[in-house]
Amino acid sequence: MKKFLKDNFVTIVFILIILGGFKSCSDSRRITKMDKTIETLITKSHYDIVSEISSLEIKIELLKSEKSGIQRIDRKVLDVNRESEIDKQISIYESRIKDLKKQLNNETLDK
Repeated sequence: MKKFLKDNFVTIVFILIILGGFKSCSDSRRITKMDKTIETLITKSHYDIVSEISSLEIKIELLKSEKSGIQRIDRKVLDVNRESEIDKQISIYESRIKDLKKQLNNETLDK
């Protein structure tokens, strides 16, 4: 075995270098795949944020519509309480939308 290694040392080292080169080529493919996966995740993240913003804007419009309906009919104490609840909920949704838009802008700038 020692004699075989001694006689073929250069060939063995050369083959190992070639195999190492092939491995490094596949590593770059993995890196490319990981980059694509990261971009996909970022895109999904943007989609999720935009989707949530749209959902909140729809909820705000529905609440404004409900408040408008309450204001058109006879006022009762329960209606006035509901109007203040609606106003609080709208302000919560609007602040959440602002936070999401900031997050979306920060992720866009980071890219």
